[in-house]
Order: sequence, then C-alpha cells, then structure tokens
Amino acid sequence: MAKQDAGAGADLEDRTQAWLEALEQAISGRRRADFDGLFLEDSYWRDMVSLTWDTCQFWGRDALRDAVFEAAAKTGFTDLQLDPDRSAPRVADFIGEPYVEVFFAFRNAVGRGKGFARLQEDANAVAGLRAHMVATTLHELDCAPEPRERHPRLGFEPAFPGQSYAEWNAAKRDFSERDPDVLIIGGSHSGLCVGARFERKGVSYLIVEKNANPGDMWRGRYEALALHTPTTINHLPYVPLPDHWSLFTPKDQWADWLDCYAKLMNLNFQGNTEALECRFDERTRTWEVPLRLADGTIRRMRPRHVVLAVGGVGGRPRIPELPGLDAFRGEVMHSTAFESGAPFAGKRVMVVGSSTTGHDISLDLALRGADTTMAQRGPSCVVNISEVIAFGADYARVSTEEADFLRSAMPYPLWIKRAKVYTQMTERTHATLHEGLRKAGQKLTIGDDETGWSIKLFREAAGYYLNVGASEAIVDGLIKIQDYDRIERFVPEGALLDDGKLVELDAVVLCTGFWDLANDIEALLGPEVAQRVGRCNGVDPKDGEYRTMSRPTAQPHLWLINGGIPDSRKSSDLLAMQVIAQLEGLVPSLVRGPDGRVTPH
Repeated sequence: MAKQDAGAGADLEDRTQAWLEALEQAISGRRRADFDGLFLEDSYWRDMVSLTWDTCQFWGRDALRDAVFEAAAKTGFTDLQLDPDRSAPRVADFIGEPYVEVFFAFRNAVGRGKGFARLQEDANAVAGLRAHMVATTLHELDCAPEPRERHPRLGFEPAFPGQSYAEWNAAKRDFSERDPDVLIIGGSHSGLCVGARFERKGVSYLIVEKNANPGDMWRGRYEALALHTPTTINHLPYVPLPDHWSLFTPKDQWADWLDCYAKLMNLNFQGNTEALECRFDERTRTWEVPLRLADGTIRRMRPRHVVLAVGGVGGRPRIPELPGLDAFRGEVMHSTAFESGAPFAGKRVMVVGSSTTGHDISLDLALRGADTTMAQRGPSCVVNISEVIAFGADYARVSTEEADFLRSAMPYPLWIKRAKVYTQMTERTHATLHEGLRKAGQKLTIGDDETGWSIKLFREAAGYYLNVGASEAIVDGLIKIQDYDRIERFVPEGALLDDGKLVELDAVVLCTGFWDLANDIEALLGPEVAQRVGRCNGVDPKDGEYRTMSRPTAQPHLWLINGGIPDSRKSSDLLAMQVIAQLEGLVPSLVRGPDGRVTPH
C-alpha cells in the first residue's frame, strides 16, 4: 500500500467526494455521457439489495449504466458521501495496479446503503478519477433499525408489573400457541446468523433444529476436524470470538461456541424439532409446516416466510454405487459416520475421495496406525493452509464488517482475474511440495481455467485441499495414493485393480460429499418446488452469483442460506432485510423467473 501524508489524504478525500457527487448527478439526471466519463469501459458494478432487491452484477460500462439507471429510478440513489464509519480513501494495489479505494454512504427510498469503489487515475476525467468497479449494499432499513445503545435497566420491557426476566424470556421463546413471521429450519451457524439478524431488527422468528443443540452437527463430525478458516474470519454477527483462541478452531470448541452464541444473543432456538414436508398456501401466502417435537407430537405452524439453513456438510450424504462394494466383507461407512482413526489401528483402510474430508480422515487414520490408502477419483488442487490466512488478510487490517464488504464487493470476473494471478504465485511457492505429491501418485490440478482452490470453493466447494499435514504424509509414504480409475471393482477381500492386483482391505470410508441442497428442498417441500427452484449450490458463472443463496428464489416466501461462516455472516443481513421489506410491504413478494430476473409474484 502506498503511504499518504496528511495533505495527500485531504486531497484524495476532496477528489473522491467530487467523483461521488458527479456520479449522483449523472444517475439522477440519466446523463449517459457524464456517467460514461466516470467509468472505464471495462468496469463492473455489484449490487446487494440496495438498488435491485437482489444480489446481481453488471459487467461492462454499457450494461452497468443501463441497469443502474433503471434500478435507481425505482429505488432512489441519493446523498452520496464519504463514509465516516469506514477507512478513509487510500491508494492500494489490486492485481499489481494502483487504484484509489473509497468507501461511501448513500440513501435509497427505504433506508441507508454502503458503497465501495475502486478508481483509476485519469487526468481527463472528473476529479481525475474513473471507476474500475463499484459495489453497493443495503445497510439498514428505516423501518427496522438496529438498537445502537444499551437498553436501560434490565434489557426488556415487562408485559405486566413485576414480570421477571425469566418469565419474559420464557414467553418470548414460547411459540406453542402462536406462529412466527419467519421460521428458520436449521440451527447451525447459518441459521443462527439469520436468527441473530431478526433478533436485532425486532422481527418475530423461530429457529428449529432436529438436533438438541446448535453445535451438535459439528460435534457429530470426525474428531480430527478443525475449521479451515482462521479465527480472524470466523466471528458470528455482533459477538466476536475471543482474542486468545487458537488460529484454527477445533470442531468441538466451535460447537460449544455455537451453543453459547445462541444463549448470548438470546435467540429463539428450539432443538429436537424436525420439520416435515411443508406446503405453501397461495391464497393466504403462508406456509404450513408440520413440526415433529421432542415428545413425538406434531405442531403445525403457519409462518409467512421460511428460511432453509440446511444442506452443505450437514446435508444428505452422497453415497455412490461403487461396483462390488456390497460384496465387500469389511466395514463400509460414509464420512458422516466416521469418528476417529483410533479403532482402525493396525487395519487396512481405503478412503474414497480426496477433497478436504478425504485428506483429513486419511491423515487421522495414518497417525493412529492404520495402513491407509486414499483412492483419488479426480485431480486435487493443493495449497498449504497458510494461503487462507493470506487470502483473508483484510480481516487483520480493518473491522470485520468492512472486510466482509471488501470480500463481497468483488464482481466474479475480478475474482477470476485475481485468482489466476494468485494461482501462478502459489504454483511457484508450492513447486517442491507438488513435485513430491506427483511422485507419490497424486493427481494435481490448478482448475479448469487455472484459477486454483478459491474458485473451486466458490463453484463446487470440492476438489481442493488446504494442507494441514496430509500432503507431507503422502510424500513420506504414510498415506498411499490409489488411482480410483484403476479399481475394477470391490470384492469380498478388498479392491481389485484392472491389472488383477488385489488391494486387501478391512474397511472403506466414503468421503464422497453431500447432495446439492435441491435434494433437501425436495424432501422438505416436494418435487415441484425443488424443480422450480433448481440447482442451489455453488456460483453460477453466467451471472457470478451464488445460486439462490440469500436472494429471491423461484418459490415465493422461500429463502435459502448456507456456506462458510463469512458468507453466512454477510448474506444473513441481506436476507433478513429482504424478508422484512416484504413483511412491511416495502416491496411485493418477489420470485425468480426462468430467465434469472426477479419479478413480483
């Protein structure tokens, strides 16, 4: 980052404010030439709910100009000014080029927004600046502001004289004879994030979870698991993690934190409650959701909106039909049933799958004394875990909220461009490790378009490994690599290869992932809704957005959220404000059509 003295900083503030004022005037007056003079021809705009009631991207100056003019005429886009709550304008490097970065605030017809722009120096432009990219996000609705001051006295308003906090809190969480406006199905980190947003914004909601506690899904996973993102990135809304925590959080500690978080935030959480097949009533615009309670009774709720916070690693296991596996005499389990490598000491175990879980379980088995083979079905993108720390460097530099915005602001084409440069660098720094892995028989990739692990994460959430020790174990021969394509079939004694060799086995662990969220939707909402909503997971390269996540779906009053902790933290706020806007009548019910556009229902 280039250093700036006080005078240069003041000049930069004046120039960026002048650019913002020119942008507001060009948009309000729909002056095409003035607008074009403020942007590079190769420019981008990502909007998150503030102008479009959607998350969407516009690529190229002509496309973004027309889209922004149309959207701003409906929603408003006024009072653009430097954001006093964010970092001051600065010169920073982006993919090897210097840009002026500026955070700004604005208003639309229903609330306040935040913006970010990356500007290039151009002596012939207004204020000597032209935009390479702009991002806008809805920050707060006027009708649902979050409290900014401590509540006086005990933090609640008694419903009757003498009511205690315990009585008030029990009544707050009791939905036995009333229905919430919003029912959140799934109570792990994504569901808790959404619940926390509704809690702070004063919306009636209930989180239901089939397990007893929020952290139980994580407790049920394999013992060696730890989060693969650093603690600096993993704060939940409003409650940061303790400073003294380890850099990477063990899964049981994370599970305990989720339980604590639900209590600290006083969330309406109801465990041991399973949602059965739901039905949407078009006449009343409400859902009918049968809930199986802990005692086995059925409670039928009629919320106005349903949020599905299920799927991902907590979704339905994908168990492929492997030739002959049913004839194998040893133990067979999916990774969801694997707890520890300790019971397999001295046994011969094959792990099928070579993404993160496959590597983690293989390493656990090998360290516990198992004769371990990892069967690799497709090439893997492998980098050391330290790369994740570098990838999230903004979180150590600025506030979590500001870093989240920087992360979410980037349009997909720029993610691709940056990832390609970054991947070329990691290929050089990991050359020795990669050479050792190839010698051990592991197939490696840098992605179909040389974009590496980060784009594999966005597109597929599979096909990569952030190395925490398994790669060295492979190089050293502690974990053997077997090309899965050479396995002809499984037989009672093990795996028979295409050259007639038998790999004798005592157990097989299937690290074969989970089904797309569409399968959970079909189980909960029926095949018609699932077909209408379509594929859910991963980024759609056609528009650069996560498919259906925290944005209107093809089913009215249905919202989806899952993914990593940073994604859920940011998108939960966007989801909550979209739901509130519909509850309050600020915008009609919106659905996504076959062409991807959002229209009133």
